[in-house]
Amino acid sequence: GKMQPGPHEQFDNNSLVAAGIDTLSGLGYCQNDESLYIALLKEYALSAKEKEQDIEKWYDTCDWNNYGTAVHAIKSTSKMIGAASVSDIAASLEEAADKEDIAFIQKEHCRLMVCYKEATAAIRYVFSFGADSFGNDEIMEFLPE
Repeated sequence: GKMQPGPHEQFDNNSLVAAGIDTLSGLGYCQNDESLYIALLKEYALSAKEKEQDIEKWYDTCDWNNYGTAVHAIKSTSKMIGAASVSDIAASLEEAADKEDIAFIQKEHCRLMVCYKEATAAIRYVFSFGADSFGNDEIMEFLPE
């Protein structure tokens, strides 16, 4: 059935679901407290840019210890909001980082970044983070290359 958003803030469930975010599962982690869930979604999207930069930095410098820590954080927060596919890829990368299975990391790293960006883009779209949330320079960087 379709989730009925509370009166305080409507959000477009379908766009989130289309991006692989299971909103019912996410709400479940929040004891069905919708305003808490919305706050988590926004925080997830707002912190993404910094997390992406960190992960890319650890990846580029082959710092698998910090890389593992960074993907662990994404695994946990993604699971909380219901982004299971992001969480699963992050979990496998965390394991690979622990074992320093670099071939696996090189194979899956891009997939994580693509899925993560897709999830955060959907959240930004749903809550229409515009000029009030980001400086204009940053908005440009979110457009497809």
